[in-house]
Amino acid sequence: MSWWYYTVKKDPSWRGRPPQMLPPDVPVWHRWLAQHQDELEYVLYNFAITIQNPPNHLPDRIVSSWMYSAAVRIDAVAFTKEKKFLVIEVTQHAHLRCVGQIITYITLMRDIDPFQAEYIPLVVCETVNADTRYVLKKFNINIEEV
Repeated sequence: MSWWYYTVKKDPSWRGRPPQMLPPDVPVWHRWLAQHQDELEYVLYNFAITIQNPPNHLPDRIVSSWMYSAAVRIDAVAFTKEKKFLVIEVTQHAHLRCVGQIITYITLMRDIDPFQAEYIPLVVCETVNADTRYVLKKFNINIEEV
């Protein structure tokens, strides 16, 4: 079983606080959006996705809540005017943690394929250390420092 859900769909010109995005990451995100908003159709925030199955004993009315809480949450999934989806991890300082997150996100998006589209992994950050940059490049993960 696979499952996905997003909480907010916004125009790329929106500059509010995305749900669940950490406060130090929001200005980084806003700077990236300011540079790329003309390339985007829309942005999905707090995108939940999972391959997990709910426990059999759960009543149907609770399954969606369980799935949402069990799923990983992607900061943003942006649909480009070129008809591709950017799967985006936003972090002020890119370190080892973001590598595991973006690999998990892009793997689930490609395997579940909720939009039957091309998915491109992207880490948006203010700074990145040399080891993290090296590993991201080895895994063909895009990184943009803003």
